Amino acid sequence: MPRTISLQLRLQLWLGVFLTVLIGAFGYATYRLEAASFYHQTDHLLDSRVALVASDFRDSEHSLLAVRDADGGGTAPADGHPGPSPAPSFLPPLPGTVPGAVAAPPPDRPPVLLSPETLKLFSDDTRDRFAVWDAVWDANGTLLAASPGELPPGGVPDPVFPFPATARDTEFRHLTRGDWRIAFRFTETGDCVLVAHNIRSDLSRLAREALCIGAAAIAAVLLGLGGIAMIVRPALRPLHAISATARRIAAGDLSARIPETRTPRELAVLSADLNRTFASLDAAFARQRQFTSDAAHELRTPIAVILSETQLALRREHTPEEYRETLRTCEETAQDMRNLTESLLQLARVDVRAGGQAGHAPLDLLDLARKAAETLRPLAEAKGTELELPDTPCPFRGDRSQLLRLLLNLAGNAIEYAPPGSRVRILLLRTPSAITLAVADNGPGIAPADLPHIFDRFYRASRSRTRDSGHSGIGLALCKAIAEAHGGTLSASPTPGGGATFTAAFPLS
Repeated sequence: MPRTISLQLRLQLWLGVFLTVLIGAFGYATYRLEAASFYHQTDHLLDSRVALVASDFRDSEHSLLAVRDADGGGTAPADGHPGPSPAPSFLPPLPGTVPGAVAAPPPDRPPVLLSPETLKLFSDDTRDRFAVWDAVWDANGTLLAASPGELPPGGVPDPVFPFPATARDTEFRHLTRGDWRIAFRFTETGDCVLVAHNIRSDLSRLAREALCIGAAAIAAVLLGLGGIAMIVRPALRPLHAISATARRIAAGDLSARIPETRTPRELAVLSADLNRTFASLDAAFARQRQFTSDAAHELRTPIAVILSETQLALRREHTPEEYRETLRTCEETAQDMRNLTESLLQLARVDVRAGGQAGHAPLDLLDLARKAAETLRPLAEAKGTELELPDTPCPFRGDRSQLLRLLLNLAGNAIEYAPPGSRVRILLLRTPSAITLAVADNGPGIAPADLPHIFDRFYRASRSRTRDSGHSGIGLALCKAIAEAHGGTLSASPTPGGGATFTAAFPLS
């Protein structure tokens, strides 16, 4: 037999996988929400600073151009006299004055001046940087202004529009380069304003949070697996009890039953159904043992009679007439044994077919009643008994030979036990829910003490069912088995005015 995974382990594995996926998805979603919140806040702050730098840059550029246009290219002090051009108010100076600069800005570009408030945001002791490039004059971008300190790697970002272009994309853009989070935008004139924030410590914090979330998820999964084991094991305990009970029954202990415990409703229903099945199995084996015992007892007597008669005949010489009498006795006893074995065989066939529909076919109970009356008519005429039959067809579905046997047994018993000149009636009644077949007589009836036992196998009433009458005590038991094999019932009751009525009821559902 191949090795298989137990139901308990399989449930734990499936629930563990489901719990792992659920907790993992929750932890991942938590981390992603935290990271998204961080980047959203950072980008919002950078966008505001990009807008501030771009505004100062634009205002200073417009102011310087206006002064230069007014005095022929120089700047004027407040008293109106020409003076030297103002120098930038931040370091480092423009790339054209920085040693090693690869390119100088166009000669017509004025110096960039930012307000002290803006410059204060980008001092050396902060993690913020800004840069302004002229992206129109040089495809690689010419740095016009930058805050002190190291700038993010990569230089000017690639524009999202081709040069030259009449309609420029001036929306805020965001990207991450190494340890820097960058926000930038291109102005209408093609200049790129960039502000960067060093997020190295923030990335470390997010990594620590990811590790904490992962550790918490692993701990939650382990605790969940332990909880699942604590839940699944007691839930499956009734299955172990069912298995143990089945093993006891297989070993021969038919009285074993599944103990009643606090179990889920489905398992409680299953346990109750199995207990009923085990009870039916126990009762069936008990009937079989009783049947075997009764059959052995019934066969022992005729066998003893045959043995005694033959031993007596062999013990000494007898006259021909005595031999003939011995042979007649043996023949009658053998005939009784044959009747008994045939009845046992019919009863066994009915028991095998009980609950099945193998031999059931459409038929008319009225035709069966007439067939039974025709078969029993010589016996009825010999006793002067009148047979009364129904006259209404009664279609049904069943085993023709078995139902005919039921009618013959019931009507034959009624004719035999009814007094001479009496009447035996076969009645048929069909309703929307059931069909009732009854055989009534006005004979001596059934004693109240015998009534509960008349359908027991090999039971004989003290006054009417004796071995001398030629009955084996199986006929009524066979009739009851036939009725039950067709889903019906068989009962006996006193007939008003004397006698007995046997009623077989077959539901039509």
